[in-house]
Amino acid sequence: MKKMFLCLLCMVLALTGCQSGQSQDIADEGVYFSKIDEAEISAVYNPLASYVCALMHYDEKIYTSTTEYSVTEQSELPLDSVQGDELALVSGNHGLFWSTDSEELLEVTYEGTLYQVKGYDESFRVVVYYETAMPLADTYYHLIVFDHLNDISLNKGSELFDDLLHLSEAVCIEGSLPGDGSTCDLSESSAVEEFLAALYDGTVLDALEDAYPALDAEQAYTLSFYDSAGLVTELMLYEDGYVTLGNPCSEAVTVEVDGEKCKNIMEAIQ
Repeated sequence: MKKMFLCLLCMVLALTGCQSGQSQDIADEGVYFSKIDEAEISAVYNPLASYVCALMHYDEKIYTSTTEYSVTEQSELPLDSVQGDELALVSGNHGLFWSTDSEELLEVTYEGTLYQVKGYDESFRVVVYYETAMPLADTYYHLIVFDHLNDISLNKGSELFDDLLHLSEAVCIEGSLPGDGSTCDLSESSAVEEFLAALYDGTVLDALEDAYPALDAEQAYTLSFYDSAGLVTELMLYEDGYVTLGNPCSEAVTVEVDGEKCKNIMEAIQ
């Protein structure tokens, strides 16, 4: 009887150890950012609605728009600096819902071409080029840049800001004070390099955790990183070392960084 009890105890400890190991593995994966349902691509276009961003369905992923250009002179588009390899032909429903499979859309009003964005992995960033024209009206030329920031897990700041967005390769860096329209050039500031090192090493926070900070965007400093194509990544900086990716089309990615390094860059902006 005693031997049976010991065997059962060992089995329980073994199972507990396996479960703890699995929990640790899951925790190491980082914070999960919810998947956007693919059915969103098939939504009805409402001309009276106010849409925050466009959606793109490509390679079994949903991308959300971040930057859009619309001009009457094609030469004004940054085609050479943005467009990489051609990926596919795409269909659009009023420029808001895009897919490589036109049958997913309730209505097809535009046709375009999907490209990789130079300098970025296509699993993260792509761009659509398309043209629109009305009778007796100018032809408009459009570019929409899309990012894939849902159905992913992030642990460290480097996984987003270095591996995907390549902030260290920015050609221009600007800072601005809370509620202030003026900007200052920080491209040559040593504080930026130290801040990026802290940002890459920082931990991504889970918005569902009780310890998640209450952040007031009106109190945030802004740090803007421009790449060689002119695409900008805006970071919101807060007191006590919190940094958030400024993107209204996706869940906020907030990283806790070294408070001193964050303070230094905020002082540099001043």
